[in-house]
Amino acid sequence: MILKKIYILTFIIYLFVSSSTTFADSKLEPSPTISNSSLDKINNLLDSCWVYRTKNPTLSLEFGQNALTLIDENKLIELKPKTLNYLGVVHRKLGNLEQSYNYYI
Repeated sequence: MILKKIYILTFIIYLFVSSSTTFADSKLEPSPTISNSSLDKINNLLDSCWVYRTKNPTLSLEFGQNALTLIDENKLIELKPKTLNYLGVVHRKLGNLEQSYNYYI
């Protein structure tokens, strides 16, 4: 009886580990219809948004909003959560707590 429980528990752990590895291996890839230059521009805007969040939050918001616009235009939903979270962080830094909560996912 105990051996059967150990076998079942081992099998369940194996399934969990193998499924999480498979999920990690299947990273979200950018949409094939977007050009690399657009994707690079979005990533640069997101990087700038994050870097300027403490130095110049107003400029950081501008970078984030521009990135969000490009993401929506190119239908890159895989980048939207990161962008919204960045915008939420910047609004929190500015003291706009209500707006900040609206951005967090």
